[in-house]
Amino acid sequence: MKLFLIILGISIIFPSLASKKTCEKNFLHEIYAYGDELASESLSQYVNLDVNPCDDFYNYACGTWLNKKDKKVKGEYNFHEHMKDVYNGKFNGKSEAIKKVNEMRKKCNDLGEDYRNDCIKKVDNFGYYAFASFFVRRMKDTLETYTCFKSIKETIRHIKKQFKILLKEKKNLLDKITMKNYLLKIDNMKFEVSDFYLENLRNKTSMEKCYKYFKFSSKKDDVKKMLSNMKNYASFIPSKDKKSKVRCVDFIVNSESNGVKLEFLIDNYAFYLPEMNTLYFNPTICNNRCHNVYYSKLFNYGCSGFTIAHEMFHAFDSEGMNFDYNGKENYDVTTDYSRNIFNNRSKCFVKMYGNKFNNFLTLDEDIADNGGIKIAHRLFIEGKKRLKCSNRVIPKFEKLTQEQLFYINLARSICKNPNENPDKPDDENYEGNPKDFRIWKVLSNSKSFAKAFQCKVGEKMNPKDKCEFW
Repeated sequence: MKLFLIILGISIIFPSLASKKTCEKNFLHEIYAYGDELASESLSQYVNLDVNPCDDFYNYACGTWLNKKDKKVKGEYNFHEHMKDVYNGKFNGKSEAIKKVNEMRKKCNDLGEDYRNDCIKKVDNFGYYAFASFFVRRMKDTLETYTCFKSIKETIRHIKKQFKILLKEKKNLLDKITMKNYLLKIDNMKFEVSDFYLENLRNKTSMEKCYKYFKFSSKKDDVKKMLSNMKNYASFIPSKDKKSKVRCVDFIVNSESNGVKLEFLIDNYAFYLPEMNTLYFNPTICNNRCHNVYYSKLFNYGCSGFTIAHEMFHAFDSEGMNFDYNGKENYDVTTDYSRNIFNNRSKCFVKMYGNKFNNFLTLDEDIADNGGIKIAHRLFIEGKKRLKCSNRVIPKFEKLTQEQLFYINLARSICKNPNENPDKPDDENYEGNPKDFRIWKVLSNSKSFAKAFQCKVGEKMNPKDKCEFW
């Protein structure tokens, strides 16, 4: 395995060397065979080939997993699984903070059924910093993670190229001023691993100190006093310790790490901050379901390419369009001319889907999806020409083309969130979008998808009327 990683690292650090020889049997052949077996194992836990992809792609790409009683997937330890361990007391001996929060949860049992769940929810929110800190520390930095980050940064370089090409094509959408501002914004957009925020979150000493300030006795304190003290948490921190007061209140009360919501660092593969014009990607993106360094890059593009492109389009959504390349609020970035065209184009999505769900909640997401899939697919097409190993075959899925596998991996990134409750997957909506509905909206508007799966016009996944924004 170590030899695999060393060779793989060389292939990513020196991509020109890899691109010329990767398909030769004497160079990385075993690595690719290993990666294809991994991909086969991962796909087998999700894909249901018995379903007609043109009728129900959600169940085609994710049906096997959806029909499992035990939805825990081998090799996918996520935050929900971590929380099961927390509640079972597995870490009580390793963290005084987690032990205290678990005792506080038990205290909620003193309340009647009508108030108990609300109490537990409040305690869980109070303890989220401790839970997240312990979870992040378990995601150790390894050569494999480092190699994955290198691979993703390489992917981002190609996404930026495709993004700029797309913007330059949209002369009917962007006037000269708006196009100039948007291209400048892409050129200056920063792409970072969320290490800075994670490092603060990972600091065990600081985390334990924050919870040590909070006084709680399971024997002496009643539940009402506990809840009241939680509301007044800041008062427990000595005024002289100003640094801890700011830090602890941010993490526990505001659930933030330097202004970034902790859930962004735990629940998402990536997130974009318009006020910084920066896109951050998390270590959670490096897994068997999204971006694995052993997989074909074309296969990875389905998840990581789509996810990153989607987040980049938030730089130009209803909020992002009002920030310039430095992250400063500036309503002149997008002219009134382009705003009017944006509004007119968005009406298609409101007309097609607005009656079913709150269009104000999902419109920005729909448009980011609409652009994200276009960029990811362009990345796939460009990659087929650029990469010398675009003909790799995944065992058990030999009949599927690389393009079909690309779309399957894209759908898998939607049907299961990075750290959702695997026992209740349908309870977790994405920005107000039920997953099956979101997959349908993303793919049914793609002519390339319909062509890849040979879906006839009028079938569910290839309706006659489509919406295109970007």
